[in-house]
Amino acid sequence: MERVFLLLVSVVMALLFSKLFNGFKKDFEEVPMGLKEGTMMNLNDDKPAVHIKLLLEKGFYFKDQKDIELISSVISSARNTSSAEIDNIGELNLSKYNINADDAFIRGGESFKKRVLVSRILLGFSGSDSTMFEQERKSPLQAPAVNHLSMGDHSISGRIIKAGDQPVPGTLVRLKLIVPQDSVYSSGVSEVENISVEFINNVRKEFILDSANHKQLLSFSAYARTDNQGTFSFTGLPGNQAFEILPLQPGYQFGGSQGVSQLNEAVQFTFRQSPQIIKLFSTKDFSNLKKEKAFIVRTPEEVTHWFWIIISGFFGAFSSFIFS
Repeated sequence: MERVFLLLVSVVMALLFSKLFNGFKKDFEEVPMGLKEGTMMNLNDDKPAVHIKLLLEKGFYFKDQKDIELISSVISSARNTSSAEIDNIGELNLSKYNINADDAFIRGGESFKKRVLVSRILLGFSGSDSTMFEQERKSPLQAPAVNHLSMGDHSISGRIIKAGDQPVPGTLVRLKLIVPQDSVYSSGVSEVENISVEFINNVRKEFILDSANHKQLLSFSAYARTDNQGTFSFTGLPGNQAFEILPLQPGYQFGGSQGVSQLNEAVQFTFRQSPQIIKLFSTKDFSNLKKEKAFIVRTPEEVTHWFWIIISGFFGAFSSFIFS
């Protein structure tokens, strides 16, 4: 009786595998024509850089030719340095194909430049600090390793390191007071007309002003720069306040910001520096390429060959169990 049921299970499994293979065959029908016309490419073929350039040009995925040239060169370089075949198309957006952000901005076209600018905002170069990206390269802000603010008795300090736990000197660090949104508009300020900015002793204060010139604190930021040991410190901070710390350095990322929701004692943070990178394709572009089945990593013949090897191995093992 058990063998009968196992045989019935085998029949059902065979029907399911057959249905699966028929689904594959429908996809296989599009492959030869797509490869011939250049609207589809095998990522494991010879000359992948040439094929992807043709694919992106024919599919009108990018308006700027510089974007296509950069993608082509990155794929060519990655494939030349590794003989391993690509196992699935998702590998294109993994670390092996990541691009240095500065390199992408210089060599890329419209799409890459926009993505790099967005990534800079995510690194902290936004709002009042948006101009600091170029300033840090041309004329860095002169800030001490220890910034004493004379506002209280508390402190926040930290260290920045890189690979091998080596210290990173000369990195600008921003301390930001988290001002509750519901406290920005007080009874003393109504109908905001202007924003006033004060930058004194490496402290930036922004105030909102009304027609009567009443002002209310909008944001508070202080800056320090790491010393030769990669350390920084903000002292004289008020208690019971929320603070956020983030290093700012063009071309590098340090993970997310760190901070404290209520400063009641001395705290320390450690940041790790790494090059700023972006993925080869944006999420939108990569989704479009997958949706249109632009990439394959195996030919229909290879898929068919391995499909029947796997099925034969499965049923061989199953039948030996039935008749053992």
